[in-house]
Amino acid sequence: MTNAMKYAFEGKETGAVTVFVRKKSEQVVLQVKDDGIGMPAETDIETVKSFGLRLLSILTEQLDGSLEINRKDGTTITITFPGEDV
Repeated sequence: MTNAMKYAFEGKETGAVTVFVRKKSEQVVLQVKDDGIGMPAETDIETVKSFGLRLLSILTEQLDGSLEINRKDGTTITITFPGEDV
């Protein structure tokens, strides 16, 4: 959420950020989507030096989850993790 607010709307006057959480079977899906300028294609989540993206990767690993980044029409980051007890 912080990265979206900080980087997604450079040069734009307005923008939207959507946070979506749902339980799907025995998994939880957490998604943050913005309609901003989009994350650069060369940004590699595994090697990036940005604290926010590193934290995202670490959190996903701790949750035994998976991370997906979609760079179409802004940026959508989706984390899916086990949620049997949720």
